[in-house]
Amino acid sequence: MLFFVIAILFNANAAYSQDEFVPGQLVVKLKDRTKLNALVSEVSKDNSEIVDSIEELDLYVVEVPTDQLENKRVQFSRNNSFQYVDKNYIVKANAIPNDSLFGQQTYFNLIDAQSRLGIL
Repeated sequence: MLFFVIAILFNANAAYSQDEFVPGQLVVKLKDRTKLNALVSEVSKDNSEIVDSIEELDLYVVEVPTDQLENKRVQFSRNNSFQYVDKNYIVKANAIPNDSLFGQQTYFNLIDAQSRLGIL
C-alpha cells in the first residue's frame, strides 16, 4: 500500500526505475467501479489474487505468479474494462520538501523517513 500512496502523492516529484518493481504484482486501474466484476473474473481464471486496493480511485493490486508477470500484464491489458495495467513499480520521492524547518526535524532520522522516501 505504501508504494501505491507514494506513487499517487508524489507523482510530480517522483522517480522510479523500470527495473524496480514488486515481483509478481500488477496495478490495475478500472475504467469505473462498475468494472470490478471484470477484474474479479480475470483474476479467477488462474492463481491470481487481489491483494490491495484504493477503491476510491478504482486502483487494485493483483498478485500473479512471478514467472507469468509479463504474460498476465498483456492479458489484463487486453480487457477493455481496465484503464491501464502495469507492474507495481517502486516509486521514491525525488525532492526535498519546501518546509524551511525540514533540516531541523531530527525525528525523521528515528524512523528512517528520509531514506525510505529516497530524498537523502
